[in-house]
Amino acid sequence: MPTVGLAYVNPSGRQVGKRPVTARAEGRRADLLAKLQRAAQTSTTDGILFHQAIADRVCLHVTDLRCLNLLAQVPERLATIAPHYQGMATAWTDLLAAYSDEQLALFLDLFDRMHQLSQQQLASLPHHTPREA
Repeated sequence: MPTVGLAYVNPSGRQVGKRPVTARAEGRRADLLAKLQRAAQTSTTDGILFHQAIADRVCLHVTDLRCLNLLAQVPERLATIAPHYQGMATAWTDLLAAYSDEQLALFLDLFDRMHQLSQQQLASLPHHTPREA
């Protein structure tokens, strides 16, 4: 089987060389990356729908709910909102219990990089000008 070079990037994001892989392994990687992309999109949509459902239940716009979650400055509203997240928090903790510390560190690295990428892409968007009616 022919081999091809696949860039290896260390956790700090620096390319440190290429490792040879077979065309078959490269095909598997492409399949995994495509599935990961779809899973990330599904997860994002799930999160949006989950937060919208909670916002509806506490009579807030979803953006206001997300800001409130980030700022945590209004304790009386948080007391109203927190119970809606308890089931998800418990399920999340249970889900993560199945992973090793090394795997959790890898997930954290991925989420940190996704956040950095989102921030970079957001900053690169052209300025929004309202459309004329």
